[in-house]
Amino acid sequence: MKLELITFASCPYGQRILITLLHTNSPHKLTVIEPGNLPAWFKQVSPLGNVPILRVENKDTIFESSVINNYLNQITTNSLLPDDPLHSAICCSWIEFCSTC
Repeated sequence: MKLELITFASCPYGQRILITLLHTNSPHKLTVIEPGNLPAWFKQVSPLGNVPILRVENKDTIFESSVINNYLNQITTNSLLPDDPLHSAICCSWIEFCSTC
């Protein structure tokens, strides 16, 4: 599966996804774009005009870092969440809490 992370170099949400990609050993392409010099194709792949986005198989895009990380966790065999549903939900609660800090 082809995965392409499109982000800014200094975007902490993009860095969060990059950490997930590296930790799960997911093959990917990293495309770093400049905030003041967005490529013409960017608006076509980012519905909100924000980064990060994950392009899957060069056609579908996923946005919002927590959603992207959830997707990556679902498609990998190296899950980052506990198998137990309760413990997994507790971890997700903390992830959401930290996302709003």
